[in-house]
Amino acid sequence: MEPLPYQEDMPFEKNFSPAEAAITSRSLADLVWRLEWRSPEGRHTEELFTQLNVWRDLDCCPPPLVRDLPGKRPGENLSYQFAPGEQAAYYG
Repeated sequence: MEPLPYQEDMPFEKNFSPAEAAITSRSLADLVWRLEWRSPEGRHTEELFTQLNVWRDLDCCPPPLVRDLPGKRPGENLSYQFAPGEQAAYYG
């Protein structure tokens, strides 16, 4: 199967070498956000699948993600733990 033709106005490279496959400021990254928490009713898990435009959206992410995401390669995972209310206001 032939790759799609490269267009000059496309912001991303046509072919990726292993070094270029790392996330850069020009990347679109497919992310899975997984939130796990406990309540009096039990343990809960929510998952959200999103695409992140690194140039436009990274500054909206938690500071540890802003620091650690650039340079990651496909399939690499990042995991963080935050105290209640640290990333979102307490609702209760």
